[in-house]
Amino acid sequence: MYENVIKGFEDTIEVKHPFNSTSFTKALSDVQNSTSFLKILMGEPGSGKTFFIHHYTSNINTKAHILKGNISKEELDEFLSQNIYDFIIIDEAQLLNNGLIEHIRILTDEKKYKFLLSMHTKEAKEIMQKAHFKSRNIDIIQMMPLSKTEMIQYINIKLIAYKFTHILNTKQFNKIYNYTNGN
Repeated sequence: MYENVIKGFEDTIEVKHPFNSTSFTKALSDVQNSTSFLKILMGEPGSGKTFFIHHYTSNINTKAHILKGNISKEELDEFLSQNIYDFIIIDEAQLLNNGLIEHIRILTDEKKYKFLLSMHTKEAKEIMQKAHFKSRNIDIIQMMPLSKTEMIQYINIKLIAYKFTHILNTKQFNKIYNYTNGN
């Protein structure tokens, strides 16, 4: 009975029906209005960064591609040499080594490619403290956790989709929010 409901909360990427939280809407606007060649999308684990970038790339009219943060410099250069994409998004960019992050910064300084690096807040702040990043035009886009009201709306939308309504009470919603911190 509840197996179907559980499936609705599995960590999957369904970009057709985004939950338009305040943070999601602001991040979408910030990325769309950004003129910087290097953007950093940062947020705590579970804040929706991966969902956001998949939604974004499926709804834009530019040649964008998502790579994983475990890519090597050689793999990135090989990928770029194909000249297929002009906007590169790297998910889990906190996994990139310092040399590759510097390589990406140089590529964006040369205005050859636009990059969006999606990473955890802690690592993004560390990168931004480096001298060669402080002096650059880098747009920082912050994904914030859901507010308690947004979390309740999100859960209710999921429950209704599976024909379950009002099965959680206020105390249960509070427990969920306190456990997840909105992520």
